[in-house]
Amino acid sequence: GVQTCALPIFTELVLYAKDAIEQRQLRATITRTHDRHTRLLETLTDVFYEVDAEGRFVFVSPAITGLLGYTPEELTGAPFSKLIPPDQFDRARHRINDRRTGPRAARRVLVEMLKKAQPSEPDLVRVQAEVSAKGLYDSRRRHTGTLGLIRDVTGQIAQTETIQRLEARLDRKSTRLNSSHSQQSRMPSSA
Repeated sequence: GVQTCALPIFTELVLYAKDAIEQRQLRATITRTHDRHTRLLETLTDVFYEVDAEGRFVFVSPAITGLLGYTPEELTGAPFSKLIPPDQFDRARHRINDRRTGPRAARRVLVEMLKKAQPSEPDLVRVQAEVSAKGLYDSRRRHTGTLGLIRDVTGQIAQTETIQRLEARLDRKSTRLNSSHSQQSRMPSSA
């Protein structure tokens, strides 16, 4: 009689121990995965974000601080419109809170964004950014939000504009030089 009573208790103890070990392994795996994702997001120079269906930030990566001066905590729960100049809102609204997926989703769309106001800079500073985003849907195909990336392209745009100005100056000087050379070749030689 003693052995039959001990077997269920022993089996229960083994199952409890197995469950505890599996839970500890699962927690360790979750911690490693979380740490890896955190390191990845901290390494990105682009801003990774998620907004809910109403356009409020659910998540913003730490790169937002370098780009616009906000901490992720300042933007979590805030509407994305906080970052958009009023004159750009209609253009940006469907880019940042994109509902489309697949090839129709926003890819590398140019959007102006506002840096956080600083006491030393009374005027709001605009940043040229490139946004790529796609809509998120639940199992019933209801829009639940948007995932996206924001890349600062202000420097690239400034470089492109500088190159275009320099090329235009070079074209004007080349035209003048060719015109001057053409006039000199039409002059009679004094020999």
